[in-house]
Amino acid sequence: MLSDHWITQVRDAMLKQQRMAAVAGRIERLDAEVARLAAEGYMVDVDRLLDERRNLEWHLCALRADLVPNG
Repeated sequence: MLSDHWITQVRDAMLKQQRMAAVAGRIERLDAEVARLAAEGYMVDVDRLLDERRNLEWHLCALRADLVPNG
């Protein structure tokens, strides 16, 4: 029989991986959007998206280091 503690650990690890994948995917989409907007000259929008990207990078690092409980 599996212990509740073990099940909770597995569930939390899976949830963490899903959240990390979601954040990484958002970063990839932001990179594409930044490149497109920069090519079109929309630098104000580029700055805003780069700020969002920086925050997402911090969040991704925090998830990896287990600094954010359950993401």
